[in-house]
Amino acid sequence: MAVKTGQREALWQGAVVALLLDRLGHEGPAKLLDFSFASEDPERAATIRVAKVSLPCDDGSELVLSSALGLAGREDRAADASRRVFLGLYASNSVALAELVAASLHFHLFVEGLDVGHTFPLGRHSSLRRVGYQGALVLGGELYRPFKDVPAVIGGVPTVFLSVHPLTGDELSFKRERGLEKLMSRWRDERKDYLSIRERESRRGQA
Repeated sequence: MAVKTGQREALWQGAVVALLLDRLGHEGPAKLLDFSFASEDPERAATIRVAKVSLPCDDGSELVLSSALGLAGREDRAADASRRVFLGLYASNSVALAELVAASLHFHLFVEGLDVGHTFPLGRHSSLRRVGYQGALVLGGELYRPFKDVPAVIGGVPTVFLSVHPLTGDELSFKRERGLEKLMSRWRDERKDYLSIRERESRRGQA
């Protein structure tokens, strides 16, 4: 019996969520959030579904993983090609960060394909701009220990895991002028904590 288009997408997204929970050692369920983009542009208007998982830490804090799964309620336009799963693991429950992860997939699907080392600008309405962020950098998903050596095929679809990292205006300019390796070297010198996010203003929205 043939699987309908929408069912195929739901099955793939379910398989990704199951893998995320397994790698995190989390019983679930993941919280599903939908973010809409470009409502004023019919060519790019779309709603992105994000799976969000909170991970309590021994010190009373928490880490939150957000993962952009695909287009909500319809088949992903890239379903027949290699799929991108964008991840963000942050020491923050800010909804602005889940929206950032969703924005990365929207940009990838409707503006320009994203891969390791690519950057993209934040939307003009992103609340992360209020705390100095202007863009984001895409790196490999293996940056997060639970996602090293993930399967290359999920639900019968070639799948690539990528991580998303907010950039300040200075970092975005530095990367554009000096390149990825120089930025990574700078971050090593600064002992950058990839989980820590500047977010005083963005804490207003929680999900």
